[in-house]
Amino acid sequence: MLPAGCDLARLITSVLLGAEAIKLAEDEAVALSEMFLESYRGALFAGKPGWIERATAAGMVQALLEGLKKRSRRELLDQRTERRDSGRRIRVDGLRHVAATEAQRRKVLTCLRRVGVETEAPDFYTVLDVACRIAGTGSLGLERYVVLIEGHGSPHENFLLDLKEAIPASPTLYLPTVQPAWPSHADRVVAVQQRFQAVSPSHLRAVVMRGKPFTLRELQPMADRLDLTQWNGKLKRLARVLQTMGQVVAWGHLRGGGRQGSAIADAWVDFGSRTTWQKSILDFARTYQQQVRSDWQVFREALDDGAIT
Repeated sequence: MLPAGCDLARLITSVLLGAEAIKLAEDEAVALSEMFLESYRGALFAGKPGWIERATAAGMVQALLEGLKKRSRRELLDQRTERRDSGRRIRVDGLRHVAATEAQRRKVLTCLRRVGVETEAPDFYTVLDVACRIAGTGSLGLERYVVLIEGHGSPHENFLLDLKEAIPASPTLYLPTVQPAWPSHADRVVAVQQRFQAVSPSHLRAVVMRGKPFTLRELQPMADRLDLTQWNGKLKRLARVLQTMGQVVAWGHLRGGGRQGSAIADAWVDFGSRTTWQKSILDFARTYQQQVRSDWQVFREALDDGAIT
């Protein structure tokens, strides 16, 4: 378990770094960060975890939820796969997906076959195709696959699954906080996600593939992201997003409380009653913003020089 400030500092650092990309002034980014922290503190102090309802959401979050309501699994299949005489195949476009080797395909097939046996649903988990997935900076250097399975029937009831290697949480390398004993890092990721979220993705589970832990979950059409470029120069639209994020983080912390040595709900409420910690988190995030910029520059130079590919 990590100190609460880790989640808060990471998000604020992202806000400060992303401000330039959407032409946001630094003082405006700081103000948004302060709104996020105050929203988080207030939701903690209320002491009751909730979730964002489509009917009560506002602004950009409401637009996202309304758009997701209209989408379906079949639309995702049509976007990410192509129909052939032999059935659906994953669309290898070099952007989201690249071709998997035969060795990679075989080990994924073996892994999913085992999942089918364990869940007593071997036909559901029949593998139709495998590709390597390109997604997110958090996946750099990790094995990650998208897997097309039979699901409830071809061609329109197939499922796409995300299979991602699980590694230790990076902050634990630098923090003295004693961590719970997990069977594997995949079990840690799955357990914490199930506690944090009001509703977790379907088929979420920890698996082992060739001795390495992986998380498995459905690749969902609901996994869309907010397009922050749609703020259209209106700071109030971004403020609503950050306030919503503050609530979501607080609710997740409340749900996860009291498990395996983590703080109980009363401790979270007490933390939310105080206002002395926000400045130190914001100051840290502003300092770490510069560290991330420096790290990015080193990475770019190494990439340009051919030291990494």
